[in-house]
Amino acid sequence: MESTSPACLATQVVALCEQRHWRRRSGQRVDQPVKLAVFETDRGRQLAVDLKRPQRIHLWSEAAPPQLEGMEVRNVKSPQRPYAEDQRRHTGLRHTRLARGHQAWYLRFDDVHAAARFLAWYDAA
Repeated sequence: MESTSPACLATQVVALCEQRHWRRRSGQRVDQPVKLAVFETDRGRQLAVDLKRPQRIHLWSEAAPPQLEGMEVRNVKSPQRPYAEDQRRHTGLRHTRLARGHQAWYLRFDDVHAAARFLAWYDAA
């Protein structure tokens, strides 16, 4: 049975990415706690799962569908818009195409099923 505890939600999304055989990127310093799990799809798109958000599932991505039930685009400066290239974001995204200097989407999902629908879209897009 699927767990709904907040600590397990990110782990479940990481497992879904691994089931798709997406490459897990490394590069984080050993002396720092792991806050993001960064993946690269077979088509070369990158995605990061936020491992430290207690409320819901949060992902960073290079693209987002116009609408998806259970998904919300998060951006304090520009609601419902991607982060602009010059906008500050999570420092754990350095050395990825999700980092400052690139447009990136910060997405929140209501549950694992909504995140799974997004991953299927992201894999095909």
